[in-house]
Amino acid sequence: MRTKVCLALLVLAAGVLAGAFFLRAGPVDTAGATGPTGPTPPPPPVLDVPAAVELGRWPGAEPRQVRLQIGNTSGQPVHVVGVLETCTPDGCVKTATELPAVVPPGGHLELVLLCTRWEPGPYSCNFEIYTDIPGCLVTTVRLTGTVE
Repeated sequence: MRTKVCLALLVLAAGVLAGAFFLRAGPVDTAGATGPTGPTPPPPPVLDVPAAVELGRWPGAEPRQVRLQIGNTSGQPVHVVGVLETCTPDGCVKTATELPAVVPPGGHLELVLLCTRWEPGPYSCNFEIYTDIPGCLVTTVRLTGTVE
């Protein structure tokens, strides 16, 4: 019994010492928070891009041209550094827009996409947009439609 009491007191003392250490460590610098440590940094930019685009129906002999509007809802410019042009059994997607490009603060950028499929049937392709937004370097748009 006496051993259990000593062990409990030892654990309690360790907890008190650890708590005192953390309390004495002082305030944590939150990298730009308001107050004595400096101004709050602006929030990261956010792109306004649709998650999916329905292309409708089109003849298989010609590529389907799609104009994709990318909006920038922030007060900072966003650099679109590239895209992933892909080909799958369902079809291909390319861009006719010269990149890299800048989406100005509060502005838009129009990407012109060319979607192709060689046989009639459903078209489905993911299109990836690469940016310089921290934590959100890739945005994926799902493109679907039907080739007649």
